[in-house]
Amino acid sequence: PLQVFSIILVIVGLALGVRLAKPLGLTTGYHQVIGYVLVAILLSAQPILGLFQHLHFRKTGTRSAMGVGHRWLGRIVIIVGVVNGGLGMKQSGPVGNEWIPNYAPVAYSIVAAVVFLFYVGIVVGSTLRKKNVRPNEKYDTRGYEMHPSSNDRQRDHRYQYR
Repeated sequence: PLQVFSIILVIVGLALGVRLAKPLGLTTGYHQVIGYVLVAILLSAQPILGLFQHLHFRKTGTRSAMGVGHRWLGRIVIIVGVVNGGLGMKQSGPVGNEWIPNYAPVAYSIVAAVVFLFYVGIVVGSTLRKKNVRPNEKYDTRGYEMHPSSNDRQRDHRYQYR
């Protein structure tokens, strides 16, 4: 549901941007073209890579190149999207005019930096936690109905959750 909601927000943001840019004749500026490319990636490549990784994981219990590509493409799109937000402010005119108050780029930069630091903290924290898992150990991909009884789980070390 969160991904569907995010896709809806992306589409609404694109539609709003096009609607606001049309009267100004700015539908082909660098900010807009970068936005079109990012939206195209988010609506095509990301879901396809994510789906193929999900299917691979359910089948094998391991990561694939598609999953790594999905993760890194997503990170790159996020970074380029944040930079593109700043480019959109720059395209609107000089800072301090009626469209861009003096505090806007500073506030945007602070929020972007805080979110970036929060994200890096989550990535580093999850990476450190994953180091506790044995590298060759596969994840259990079966449904709950197929799990062995609780007594079997206690004897089998693969079912000990951390």
